[in-house]
Amino acid sequence: MNCMFKILWFEDNNLWLKSKMPAISGMITKHHLEENIISSDGTNLNIDEITGNAFDLILMDYKLYDTTTGDTIIKAIREARILTDILFYSSQYDDMLRAVQALTPPMDGVYYADRKSQEFEDKTEKLIDKIVHRSEDVVNLRGFVLDNSSDFETRIVNVINVIWQKLNQSEKDELNTKLRDYIEKQMRHWQSKATTACGKDCTFTECISGEFRLSNNDWLYIMNNIIEIIKNGHGFSPNGFVLNFSDEYGKKIAQYRNKLGHITIQDTSIVVAGKTIPIDDKLHQTMRQNIHCVEKLIAIIEKFAFEQL
Repeated sequence: MNCMFKILWFEDNNLWLKSKMPAISGMITKHHLEENIISSDGTNLNIDEITGNAFDLILMDYKLYDTTTGDTIIKAIREARILTDILFYSSQYDDMLRAVQALTPPMDGVYYADRKSQEFEDKTEKLIDKIVHRSEDVVNLRGFVLDNSSDFETRIVNVINVIWQKLNQSEKDELNTKLRDYIEKQMRHWQSKATTACGKDCTFTECISGEFRLSNNDWLYIMNNIIEIIKNGHGFSPNGFVLNFSDEYGKKIAQYRNKLGHITIQDTSIVVAGKTIPIDDKLHQTMRQNIHCVEKLIAIIEKFAFEQL
């Protein structure tokens, strides 16, 4: 699980499926996770599709059409060494229990519910909550924040390059002038720091050497200028959040990424903008919200660059 919760739902009653879909979606989105619910009537089962999709939960109707029962699908799934939690439900509750409990070897990670509306929803919600909370540890938090940060930063560079190719020469000259001024300012800043570092008894502890390259902050600076140019000369009409992309990215992603990149599994909190924040389910939800928000901002810029510019 990253910022998406994936469910594979075996159900052959399409009307019942559609009636329950909004409730199941709400159980996922309350955790600020995106839903990805794939439904199947159980025919033409392809185990390879299941093994390659890393589902978080499988919902399984016991009686599928006239001849297929869910226990046969569960057995095929387990024989393929897929250990995803499964909620098995049916209006024929006793028959379902007997069928699943008769499987050899016994199936781990299988839960049961009556098809009755409230019981099915209650059991499903409790199971989704359990799966989400089980994933909310330090390692998972650090992983999905750093993974998404890396993806965002790659996309920022890519969309900047796409827009650059579509600017006229005057706009390129304008951006080049701003970039030269920016780099010269950075050079003066780092030259001063380098002089200070070289004057220390232990220069090693004062600086880290490496090849010259633009930092993530540099790319965000360029992005803000790119946004200004396409707003003024190409009809781009961003909302305030896109217009202040650099600040939004810094507040929602960068300041957390920098802290989470240096935590250990023993840490119980991080300090962001001078505030101590517990590493708990609330922080997981905050980061999922922030990632969704920045994803939408980048998508707005990408859509304009790729389709309208």
